[in-house]
Amino acid sequence: MTLKLIYLSVISLFFFAIMSAQVPNRYYESAKNLSDENLKSALNQIIDNHTEYTYTSSNTDVWDILKETDKGPSNSLVLLTFIFYL
Repeated sequence: MTLKLIYLSVISLFFFAIMSAQVPNRYYESAKNLSDENLKSALNQIIDNHTEYTYTSSNTDVWDILKETDKGPSNSLVLLTFIFYL
């Protein structure tokens, strides 16, 4: 019974993550039906104003951001981790 509960919990979390991580409407509209250099340029324009963070730094880096983004929504002390065994 416990194993079934674990599997159900993992599947539920995975489904919730997929459903809540959707791309905003019309996000890729400018890249629709393009190919080659036109597609590359359109995608570059979509992400052009993003903020870049270094992998390691004495200031804010990727590792600092992951500590925040991987926190559980109801308990900030719990890190969300998915481990799949084949």
